This record gives sequence, structure tokens and C-alpha cells, in this order.
Amino acid sequence: MLIFKKIVHIILLLVVVLNCHKYSPTEPKVELTVFPEVRMSDFNYDDTGIELTFWNDSTWRSFTHAYNGKFSSELVELIVDNMRKQAEALFLDPDVLDSCIYGNPEMQGNASVFLPCVAERAKYQGQDVWVIIFAWGFDVDDLGHIWIHVMDLYAYKSLHYLKCR
Repeated sequence: MLIFKKIVHIILLLVVVLNCHKYSPTEPKVELTVFPEVRMSDFNYDDTGIELTFWNDSTWRSFTHAYNGKFSSELVELIVDNMRKQAEALFLDPDVLDSCIYGNPEMQGNASVFLPCVAERAKYQGQDVWVIIFAWGFDVDDLGHIWIHVMDLYAYKSLHYLKCR
């Protein structure tokens, strides 16, 4: 009987120890090392203002360095979730931001990898918009390009965009 109790105890101990590890050493945990930025402004941009303000954004630069070669769908989900929380903190509708990020027809099929990194709620030629900056590339090791989208807040369509390459 004592041997049986020891065997059961060892089995229970192994179950507890093995269940404590959510990630195996071969599956690295995805985490944000550089955080996206969500902001709100009173600016009413035109094409030139969009280019001058957003083209060399420091958050975009940080994203290209931190996440080049590390793209994954889990990383995109973490970034968008963080952006949604920031939008809520600014009393903005996170679902609208989400729709502008994912509902962008120009992004679909054009870039194999893209990470949203900055979103600014502003105006463009008098219309309410989200200006969204994506770090993008043709593959996971090519995440050094910029794609700036001005998305209509209500129709979820692109009113203007700039990209390199």
C-alpha cells in the first residue's frame, strides 16, 4: 500500500510540474518589445501634411528594428489588442479602429507581412479618419518598409495612402 501511495504521489507531482509549463523550449513566447502608439489629434491633414508628419515616424522605425524576422499572426494579434486598449483609454471606439486596420483592401494581397504600429485619430481634408502606419515587407526578414493609410472612419475605405517600394 505504501508503494502504491508513493507511485500516485510521483504521478501527481509529474502532472503538476508538466502542466506548469505553458510553453515548451521550442515554442518561444510571443511578447511585445516595442509598443504601438494610438493618439488623437485636432489636425486636419492634407496629402503633404500626411507625408511630412508620418513618413519618418519614430515608432515605425522602432518596429522595423525590433520585429524584423519575428513576424507572426500572434504578434499581430498582440499589437492590435494593445492598440484597441489604447483607443478605449482615449474613449475611442476600438471596433472602428480594428475595422480600419483589418478592413483595408490595399493591404490585402499586396504585402505578405504587415504590422500596424501607429494609429492617429484625426481629420483628412475635413473628414474624420484614422491615419494608420504599418511596418511591412514581402517576407518576415523584409519588415523595413512603411505604408501609411488614411482610412475613412465611417466607410472603412482608404482615402489616401503612401508607401515605400
